[in-house]
Amino acid sequence: MNQAAHALHQVTVSLDFVKEILPLEPYAGLESPPQLVYQDQIEWIANHARNNIPSSFVLSQAKASTWQQMLANIEIINRLRHPSVDEAYIQWRSQKMLVRRLWPDTKFPGVDPDEVYTQVRRKYCIAAKKLVFDKEQYSLDDSGALIYLNETYNKKLTTARKAKAKQSKEAARKIDEEDAFVIVEMDVGDEEKCD
Repeated sequence: MNQAAHALHQVTVSLDFVKEILPLEPYAGLESPPQLVYQDQIEWIANHARNNIPSSFVLSQAKASTWQQMLANIEIINRLRHPSVDEAYIQWRSQKMLVRRLWPDTKFPGVDPDEVYTQVRRKYCIAAKKLVFDKEQYSLDDSGALIYLNETYNKKLTTARKAKAKQSKEAARKIDEEDAFVIVEMDVGDEEKCD
């Protein structure tokens, strides 16, 4: 199966899969949601598209006539997959997916604004796909298992966020301690002696 057809197939399968699994609650258990900062890479993508024309075949397989249309379609899919996340995350993920699909050998320069969510969600999807596959293979109808899986991964996400917040606080405290403990060395002449 060629790359474009595979990408389209993956999107279709993903949409069907997304309908079956519950979304994670990305900011559950936090006093306030984390501030996600993402430096938009749309200019980089536009420059890259000028120098490396996207395959019209890939675009047509994605039912888009331009890379901008394809990006808009990917954003819609990501809003369905991640209904409760910050817009910065949707923007990063959509742009990264666009670059990966149109130019598979190109490294996307954008930085993940929410690595904790990405890591936990990846593990959650792997576990959910396995559960759905087992359910289909053995003709089981156990929606309770998907709900339990969702609850479990929401707890894992909350725990991972708290650990990351604790790490950040510790690092900030150490920096403050280092800044507070500054020794200033001065030349003291013979006539000025400290007792």
